[in-house]
Parts: sequence; structure tokens; C-alpha cells
Amino acid sequence: MTVKEFANKLTEFESKVVISPLNEGEIREIELILNRTLPEYYKEFLRTIGLKQDVIDGLNRRLNDFDPLTDFLPEGQAERYFRFGDNGGEDYWLLRNDDFSDDSIYEYEYYGDGKIKNIGKTFEGLLDESYLFLKVNKDSLVSNSKKTWSVQFSIDTNNLDEVIKSIRNEFQCNLSREIGNMQVSSAGVISSKGSITLEGVEIAIKKQEYKDWDTSSFYFNWNESIEKMNTNSFIKRVENRFRKDGLKVTLIDYGIQILE
Repeated sequence: MTVKEFANKLTEFESKVVISPLNEGEIREIELILNRTLPEYYKEFLRTIGLKQDVIDGLNRRLNDFDPLTDFLPEGQAERYFRFGDNGGEDYWLLRNDDFSDDSIYEYEYYGDGKIKNIGKTFEGLLDESYLFLKVNKDSLVSNSKKTWSVQFSIDTNNLDEVIKSIRNEFQCNLSREIGNMQVSSAGVISSKGSITLEGVEIAIKKQEYKDWDTSSFYFNWNESIEKMNTNSFIKRVENRFRKDGLKVTLIDYGIQILE
């Protein structure tokens, strides 16, 4: 089935599957990472279903899952294929970007014989297969109300005050407990932690530093509801705030998690 047909069929599971469509700017960002144009059917999937989704296992779910694979695929093949997922192990699932009429799924066994092989399934066939799985397992699917989007913020700076000051430009944030309890790993990485109160919630914040690093890094975790993620994401607003204030921030995306 086509992506449009697949999306229409997902309405019967709308309270039990997560989708988060990408906008054209985000799709273009992926193309810039890969330095190529994506097939239209895959772009339609991204703008209709997105990356942060749990309707199909194994697909890329974060921007940093995309890589040109120049050092991994056989010589001369990295320009012909791009990785869009994996088989649950270390074998890459690939789609062609040199022939948009071919939506076959290819697999590269990194520790196998080093050959790229057609697995006998198309992208549309994958959608058919995924819909049937959802239909058979409909009663056991977890409600979206019991899922969250979970991330870790990593901010490169030597000064925790810069982190708190940036957050305070838009949100409520205070230092609850000074950074302390220093530990040194066998590799010489110094770790310590404290806590901050963000929007009324006290959370741990950790610091790591090493003699060869240009700066220290501060880390804290956050999760939000699926509804929040798709309407007015606090995570994205905090990330944008850091970037707006000139801080180097990395979002370590844990993906969609089920509440215990």
C-alpha cells in the first residue's frame, strides 16, 4: 500500500500508535546530512509518519541515525544507497537513491560477506506487513497515554550558571543542590552531580570533565507526554532556547518509552 493509504489505515489505531510528521525543513536537514536527495515515497513517509514513531520497528528514529556510510558500505556503493533502518541487529536496511523507481529494501550484513542484497521486500510491502501486525495485535497495543518521549540534554560549557541563565530566559529554573560527589573513572573522566528545579520539577544534573576536553559537559534528562511532543514540545523549546543563547547542546534521543 502507499504511504497515504497506510496513514489512512492508522486512524483505527490512533490512540495506540505514535506518529510525529516532519516538516519540509527537517526533511531537508536529513538530505543535507546525507548530501543527496531522498526518494519521494520516503519523503512522503517522513512528512506523514515521521521519525519518532512506533508503528514500524527498526526504522531510523533520530536525525543522528542518518549517516552517509562512506566508511561502511563497499567501495562505490555509499552514493547509491542510504540507511533507513536495520533488522534489529547490526545489518543495515538500505534504500536506493540513484533509482527512485526501485523501492526495494536492501540489506548489508556488516559482519557477513560484505555484499548488498535485495531482501525480496519493497517499502510498500513493509507498510502492508506493518499494518497486518498492528491489526493482529490491536488489543495488546499500549495506549499513547502511557508513553513518553525521553531525552537527555548535553550542554558543553564549564559554567553551570550559563545553563541555568539560558533556561531562565524562558522558563522557571533554580539550582537545588550544588554540584558535588566527585568521582574519577579509570580513564580519568571526572564525574559529579547536583540537582536543578525545572518548571517545579527537581531533576538530577551531572557534570563530566576531562583534561583533554575543551569544555566540561552538563547532562540532565527530561520526558514529556506524546500529546505534548506533538503539540507544544517543552523539549524542543528548551533545546531552541539553548541554541538561541549560543550554547552548544546535543539532544540524546532515547525515543518513545513506555511508562512503568
